[in-house]
Amino acid sequence: LTPEREAVWAEGRWYTYAPLNTRATQLASRLAEAGISKGARVGLLAGNHLAHLDLLLATSKLGFIHTPFNNRLSNQELSAL
Repeated sequence: LTPEREAVWAEGRWYTYAPLNTRATQLASRLAEAGISKGARVGLLAGNHLAHLDLLLATSKLGFIHTPFNNRLSNQELSAL
């Protein structure tokens, strides 16, 4: 894979691997700085497809298991999770 190759279509444009990797690395760093470590259970809710991809890549970088939540759940349902 080359960094400038088109990887995903989101928000009306193509994103290449390079910015996707940068976004995922930044998010992974923020999660690690927050004290989230391997084996922790953390609920992450992404508002759109690109944010969901960021979460998937970031959690993969940290060795987490990614479990998506339905963003249409009510606050009460999300709190129960």
